[in-house]
Amino acid sequence: MRSDPVLGARGAIVALAILLVTAACGGGASEPEAADDTEPGVTGGAEAAGAITVLLPIDSPNVYGFKLAESLGYYEDQGVDATLQYVDGSGEAIRQLLADNGDIAVVGTGTVLDALEEGRDEVRVIGNVNYGSVFFLSTPEDSDITSAEQLAGRTVGISELSGGEVPVVEGIIRSAGLEPGVDVQLLPIGTGTALAVRAIEEGQVDAFSGSVNDLIAIEVQGLPLRRILPEVLTTLPGLPVATTQNVLDEKRDAIVALMRAMTMGQEFGQANPDAALSVLEEADPEQFTDETGGL
Repeated sequence: MRSDPVLGARGAIVALAILLVTAACGGGASEPEAADDTEPGVTGGAEAAGAITVLLPIDSPNVYGFKLAESLGYYEDQGVDATLQYVDGSGEAIRQLLADNGDIAVVGTGTVLDALEEGRDEVRVIGNVNYGSVFFLSTPEDSDITSAEQLAGRTVGISELSGGEVPVVEGIIRSAGLEPGVDVQLLPIGTGTALAVRAIEEGQVDAFSGSVNDLIAIEVQGLPLRRILPEVLTTLPGLPVATTQNVLDEKRDAIVALMRAMTMGQEFGQANPDAALSVLEEADPEQFTDETGGL
C-alpha cells in the first residue's frame, strides 16, 4: 500500500485539502463556523443501503471527507457499510475498479480520461473530492527552468509510471509543444522520500511531478520547490469519484448513501477545521508525528 509520506506536515496538508474544497464550494471568502457539539446532517435510523468498497489512491487528507465520515459515524447513520481500501496510486485504483475489486475509486482526472480513451466507457464519474489539481510539476527554486517550454531535452522525475501525476505532467508537456518520451523524459524516482530528494539534488532529474503530499514531503527535507502549473489546472475537478455502470445499477442506494455521508464529512471539516484535525489525529495518531515517515 502506498502510505502518505508526509507525517510531520500532516496538519498543513489537512488545512490545504479543506481549503481547496471550501474554495470550490464558494466558501473561501467567509470564516468557518465555530465548532460545536452537534455533528451536522446526522439522520440516524437510516435503512440499510448495503455494503460498498471505496478504493483510495493514498492515505491522505485529500480524502478527508471519507475519513471523517468513518470516524464520525456518518456511514452508519446513512445505513451504508463502507470499507475504505487504500491502494497504490490512481492507476492501481482504476485498475482494481475495472477488475471488479472495488465499487468506487477516487482517482486523478487524468486517470479517468485515460480509461475512457482506452475504451472503458463503463466508467462513470459520480462526484469530485476537490477542485484544482492535486498533482503538480515543480522545479528546485534555484533552477533556471521556469516554464514547461524549457523542459526540452530535460528529465522529469515522477513517483511511478502508474502514478496519477503522469497524465497531468504529460498534458503539461504537450501543451508546451513537446512530446513526452521524445523531447522530455520521465524517470520514476519514488514519492517524496530521501531517494527522490537525492535524485533532484544530484541532477538525475531536472524537475519533479507528484502529488501535493509528495511535494511537501520533499520540501520538509529542506529542498524548496517552485510550482509550474497552467492556470486551467487550478480550477478543474482535481480528484473525481468514479464507479462503473454495473455498480451504479446494482448499488445505487449504497452509492447515494456513501456520497451523502462523505459530503457530510467534508462539510464538518469545512465548518470545524480544528475539530476535524483532532478527529483525524485520534483515528490515526501514528500519522501525526514530528517525523516524516519512510524517508
